[in-house]
Amino acid sequence: MKKIFFVLLYMILYMLGTSAAHCQSVSFKTYNNPVIPGDHSDCTLTKVGHDFYTTGSSFNPTPVIYHSTDLVHWEAIAQPVSANWKDYGDKPQGGCWGGQMVYYNHKYWFFFSHGGMMFTTADRPEGPWSMPVRVQNPSELPYSLGYDNSIFIDDNGKWYMIVKNGQANNGIVELGPNGQPTGVVYDLSWLNAKSSDGSFPYSWAEGPVMWKHNGYYYYSFARDVSGGQKYMRSKVLTADSSAWTTPVDFFNENDQGKATAIFSGPNHSSAAVMIDDSTSWVVHLYGRGEIKVNGLARAGKDC
Repeated sequence: MKKIFFVLLYMILYMLGTSAAHCQSVSFKTYNNPVIPGDHSDCTLTKVGHDFYTTGSSFNPTPVIYHSTDLVHWEAIAQPVSANWKDYGDKPQGGCWGGQMVYYNHKYWFFFSHGGMMFTTADRPEGPWSMPVRVQNPSELPYSLGYDNSIFIDDNGKWYMIVKNGQANNGIVELGPNGQPTGVVYDLSWLNAKSSDGSFPYSWAEGPVMWKHNGYYYYSFARDVSGGQKYMRSKVLTADSSAWTTPVDFFNENDQGKATAIFSGPNHSSAAVMIDDSTSWVVHLYGRGEIKVNGLARAGKDC
């Protein structure tokens, strides 16, 4: 595949040192913003050793994996889902929803949704990649695996699919070494349960991601495509709502510069990854009207 090079110009958002909102970014002020050509919604960010990888929804074209060693310079290295796959098809808004590459059990895995959750595998990020395998819906979860998911690998070696299905359903599903559910599930449908007036507290609570830092599990999600990134945290991985903090804004929504900012609706942030200088970063999508562009933001010191 012909390699495509591009340079990410980046914005820097500093931490807000308050006890009320751990790791909240301080403002919407933009210095320069990263741009990946095309529509790269639902972006994810994975660190493997000293390498970084990002990908996301593709919507008709086959998805692309981008590689970087510094979060600034990026290169397209692979298309992990073959257009020759008999079930791929060719229709508007088809393609793949979500998408994340991770390294687990001495193998690279690419998880995505296309009429259900799928994965492909490879020995190298550049491929060759296998044909897709369907992830089976666990009977222990009262809804299917959905479409807007990500992958979290715990420091104890266990790994999980962070599940989103419809407006009301969020969950966490443990995976086995074969990429299939083990039967251990955490149903978080209380997070965005429908209110008596028919509304949902966090709109869609979509694009969920997880990471771990200083013994805390962080769970982050977007209200919807218009913006409103939230996060909560817990000392234990559990479905018990009382163990999780109340979701708060990841970005400072009270920033006076938000109204005039070009990119005022950050959403669908990736999980935070820590780099060698101990700072943590997320890749996310900005939106204002029809403008959609990916950005790189620094998280606070507590995440």
